Amino acid sequence: MPRFSIVITCHNQREFIADAVQSALSQPYASKEVIVVDDRSTDGSRAILQQFESEIVFERSETNLGANRSRNQGAARASGDYIVFLDGDDLLMPRALDVYDRAIASAAPQLILGSLYFFKDAIPAVDNEPAPSKIDLVEYDSFLQKDRSHRQSASCIVVERRAFWRANGWDAGFFPYEDYDLTLRVGYSVKTLQILAPPTVFYRVHGENATRDVRSIVGGVYQLIQKEREGGYPGGRRRRFERSAIIGGAAFGWIRRALATGCYFELAKLLFNAGPMIAAACARRVETMVRGRRPVQSIDLA
Repeated sequence: MPRFSIVITCHNQREFIADAVQSALSQPYASKEVIVVDDRSTDGSRAILQQFESEIVFERSETNLGANRSRNQGAARASGDYIVFLDGDDLLMPRALDVYDRAIASAAPQLILGSLYFFKDAIPAVDNEPAPSKIDLVEYDSFLQKDRSHRQSASCIVVERRAFWRANGWDAGFFPYEDYDLTLRVGYSVKTLQILAPPTVFYRVHGENATRDVRSIVGGVYQLIQKEREGGYPGGRRRRFERSAIIGGAAFGWIRRALATGCYFELAKLLFNAGPMIAAACARRVETMVRGRRPVQSIDLA
C-alpha cells in the first residue's frame, strides 16, 4: 500500500480552503498525510486552517512565494511514496486515493493524470450516487506518448516523490501552464497512467480561475514554446517531435480561445511562434488515427 502525501496550497482562498482540506482528510484511505501551505494569505484563511492544525502538517509562508514555490515547500515536507497536488479552490472526490492506489497496483506508474469533474457554486452531492466499481485508464511508457486529450490542472497530477525531485520539482519562474511544464519534465521517460474514469478531482469554476485570463494563459503557452526552443526539456532531439506535438496541441486550443474572445494580438503571436508545433500536433493526430489509440484498460475498484 503506497503512502500518499496530499499537498494543498492556498493564497487568499478563504471561501474554499476548508472544503479542500476536508476533502483530503475525509479520504477513507489510511496511509496518507495532508500538508497545507498557506502562501501569506491576508483574508483570514490562516484562522480557518488553524482549526485543522492537529490533523495536518501546516506550513505558513511569511512572504508571498507564489504557487510553485509553495508547492515545492509542501513537497519538501512530504514523506509519502507519491505526492498528490491539490489547489486550495479544488477538492478531492470521495475515494480518489483508492482510485490512485488501484491504478498504482495495476502498473506501478511514476506519473498519474487524474480526471476532473467541473462544478460551479455548490459542491455536487455524490453521497447518494452509486460508488464507481471500475477504473478506466490508459497506460503509456511516457507522458510524451499520450494520445488522448486531457484537461490539465495541478490538482490532477499525482507523481512519485523521487521522480518529482529528479525533475527538480515545480519551476518557480513558470506560470501559468506550469502543469504542462512539470509533466513534460517529469513524464518524458517514466510510465504514465491517464485515468479516464471515474473523475478524481472536483474542479471549481469561479471568477478567479487562471484559465479565464486568456492573455495570461497565452503567455504561459508562449513560455512553453520558448523553453522548448532553448532546449529546456529533457529527451533531446530524439523526443523533439513528441514534445512539439504536445505543445502544439495546447497552442492550437488557445488560438481558438483567443479568436473567440477577441484577443487578436495573442492569436497572432501564437500563430507566428507555434506554427511548426501545431503542424507536429496535426501530424501526430493523423498518425494516431491511422495507428489507433492505446487501448483502454478497465480494472476493478474493490
